Amino acid sequence: MHKVLLILLLLGGNVLGDGQGLPQPSAIQVHCTPWKVLAGPKVIKDEAGDGIDQETVTFYSAGTVDGLFTQGMKGDPLQAELVICKSHWEGEGKDGFDAADTTYRRYLRVGRSLYYFPSWSFARDDFKPGSEGAAELETLAAYGFTSAMGFERDRGAHVPELEIPRDVKGPEPGQELELVAEVEGGLDLSKVRPAFSHPTLGQVYTTRSDVGASGPFYLYLHPPRDGSKSLSKLRGAGFLATNGFYVFRPDGTFLVYRAQMDWEGATSWLEERERYMFPVDNFATTDGKPFGAAYLCQTKAGCLAEDFSDFCAVQDERAFSQGDLEIYGYITKTARPLYRLKSKNHPLYKSFYGAYLKNFKDWSLSSGPYHKEGVSIELYDHQLTYDEFLDAVPILLFKDPFGRWIRLLHRAFLPPAICEPIVYLYPTRETRVNVKVAPPGGVTRSIPSYAGGWDVLAQPNGRLEDEGSQKKYRCLFWESQSSIFPMRKEGVVVPRDRVKQFLDQTLAQLGLNHLEAEEFEQAWRHKLESKAFCFITFYDADLIDKLAPMEVIPKPDTCIRVLMDYKALDAPITVPALPPFPKIERHGFTVVEWGGMER
Repeated sequence: MHKVLLILLLLGGNVLGDGQGLPQPSAIQVHCTPWKVLAGPKVIKDEAGDGIDQETVTFYSAGTVDGLFTQGMKGDPLQAELVICKSHWEGEGKDGFDAADTTYRRYLRVGRSLYYFPSWSFARDDFKPGSEGAAELETLAAYGFTSAMGFERDRGAHVPELEIPRDVKGPEPGQELELVAEVEGGLDLSKVRPAFSHPTLGQVYTTRSDVGASGPFYLYLHPPRDGSKSLSKLRGAGFLATNGFYVFRPDGTFLVYRAQMDWEGATSWLEERERYMFPVDNFATTDGKPFGAAYLCQTKAGCLAEDFSDFCAVQDERAFSQGDLEIYGYITKTARPLYRLKSKNHPLYKSFYGAYLKNFKDWSLSSGPYHKEGVSIELYDHQLTYDEFLDAVPILLFKDPFGRWIRLLHRAFLPPAICEPIVYLYPTRETRVNVKVAPPGGVTRSIPSYAGGWDVLAQPNGRLEDEGSQKKYRCLFWESQSSIFPMRKEGVVVPRDRVKQFLDQTLAQLGLNHLEAEEFEQAWRHKLESKAFCFITFYDADLIDKLAPMEVIPKPDTCIRVLMDYKALDAPITVPALPPFPKIERHGFTVVEWGGMER
């Protein structure tokens, strides 16, 4: 990589301290070079020593900045070394399950001091200089420094071309972006196209419509071209296929932004993923018909939308023409028109219906749509004919402020997700155990890594050691997309203030112990309490075995599998009662699994 020279203007004159200060207004020269390791990588595991949490820190030299600092009475320019601290953390998040985070902090080295520039860094908002963790401090010590000094943005070091704005506006109304990530990698014009020019960031790019992961209707059947299935697994150029917006920086990284949707802010959503669901109360049809269906602007439904492979489903413009569309309604916040396809035989309809047929399973559940006083669970009790499918308006399109055609898909025709299945193993003595699960969508996310199965050393207290990585865990975690099937009709409608009481009683009846029930509630209770009422049901073991067959070697003496389905409601509905749950007594080698459906 050739050195990149930027001539940057700096306005300031504040004294920094230690006899070194900012120059009077003058030209600042930034030379960016390929990263060279200065110290690290240093790996620090969690204090308990069980390998669940660990942080890897590396300091790199990435170039020099000339003229930002001065020395002596004459104010002679001083060369400073541009230092990037890359910190990658993996471990348990606040919900007790998997989490990962990579941050890039930028410093200038002057003598033996490192000055931190927060406005040039992609780091957590609460980071303060001098509050580095053990990994950073040990790495700094190896580099010859004992601490990092802070340098506040308002003290004069304003270099727009090096700063990382959290929010960006384009030149046209409604073009608003928010920062998502910083990634190592360079410009690849085979995946991106220019979106607009920004006065300080320069050219902003977006994913080409023929490259984005949202081309297919069911993503898990057609993973992105780079083989990645979720943002947490993307690296480098893999991000360029996520239908985001990208700013390429001179030091070898690029910034990833997502566009804010027209309806954001109209409804307060409980979960991060819900920002991608089209709110019912922000839509109006042209003929005044009530609108009760939920749409997603992503290719994934359920919990997997939280770990999406595309920020929104951008439809390839080669698949239709403007003449194929007719106005069906409007986004009320912006009056932006929503379109549907006029021809019943349009290839997009045919493709979506074909995927729906392929994934629909009729397991003879006594289920159906529920309607009372305008309340609907928005599901169907049978496989729809093509005409019924079209009457439901399965696809809507609208043109966003950036000129992209965004595709909205009816949520009832997307495969639900099997979310957060947690597997506990309790052998009677230390035992090597192999566990395999076979959901129809494959295992899309897992901890430890799922490579055709898990091989672990299990202890009677439930602690596990992955034989591949030697990391220790307290359970196995996986997620997947399911087949499309009707929601069970029998269940319980629970008021928000009685959800905890219901779960405490029901989970005990289903066989979960106190710890397992507590972790179930930690994962699901906030979702069940998102509205005034919630329809909750549980599936029988035979259906769970159809949805996700499990094989455990050696064969357990007791196997308890719990799978919940639910629908948050604004008002109560009348449903048939669940049959009594058979009581399962634990004996011998016991395997316990719990999870839930997200539709």
